[in-house]
Amino acid sequence: MTCFLLAAELLAACAGAPPAEPSGPSAFFGVWEMESDLGGRVIPASLILEPSEDGGLRGTWESQGMEMELEEVEAREGRLSFFRQMGQEGPRLHFVGRLDGDALRGEQLLGDRTIPCTGRRFKLSDLDAGTIPTREESGDQEAYLDALEADFDAHAHRAVPRDGFDVLDEPELVPAAEATTLEPDEEVLGITLGGESRAYPIGALGNSELLNDVCGGVAIAAGW
Repeated sequence: MTCFLLAAELLAACAGAPPAEPSGPSAFFGVWEMESDLGGRVIPASLILEPSEDGGLRGTWESQGMEMELEEVEAREGRLSFFRQMGQEGPRLHFVGRLDGDALRGEQLLGDRTIPCTGRRFKLSDLDAGTIPTREESGDQEAYLDALEADFDAHAHRAVPRDGFDVLDEPELVPAAEATTLEPDEEVLGITLGGESRAYPIGALGNSELLNDVCGGVAIAAGW
C-alpha cells in the first residue's frame, strides 16, 4: 500500500504553512476512515487516495480483508465518484460523495440499493505521541512517510466487529423460470436437499456474505 499522507494537509504541516482548501483531486489526497451503514450494521473500511500520472486520482478500498483497486475515479468541485469491484465475480459498487470540511459524506450504489457511507480524514494528530520519528529524526522525507504508513497500519485498521455482516435470513425465493434478472452465465451457490433445490446468486451475497435458509426441511447456511 502506498500511503499518501502527503495530502495538502500534510504538505502544509511539514512546511509550517496553513493547509490549502482545493476542490479538485488534491482535496481528496490521503487516507480516509470510512463507515458504511448496512441497515444499522456499520462496516469499517480504509479509503486511500493518491495522485495518478494523468493528474487525477487513483487508490484502493480496504475492507473485511479485501483490497480493491478503484476504477473511473473522478473528483471535481469538492465531489468524488469511483467504482470498485468486490472480487472477480462480485458486485460492482458506485461511490458518490462530497467533501464536508474534514468529512467525506456520500453513498454507495448497488443496483437499486443505496448504502449510506461517511468518512473522516486520517490526520497526524490521530497518531499516538512519540510513536513515529520527526522528519528531522528520520533523515529524509521518504523514511518519514514510511514511518507514517507503518504507524497507520498498526493503529487504524480494524477487524469486522461481531455481527458486522448483514446476514440474510430466509430470503424471498422465486422459481428458476421467473428469475429473469439473472444473466445466463451468472454464478450461483447451489444445493439440493430432500428433493428441493436452491440457487443463490453470488452477486446478491456480495454485501451480506452470510445467508440462513431452509432447504428440504434442513437448516442451512451459505457463505461467500
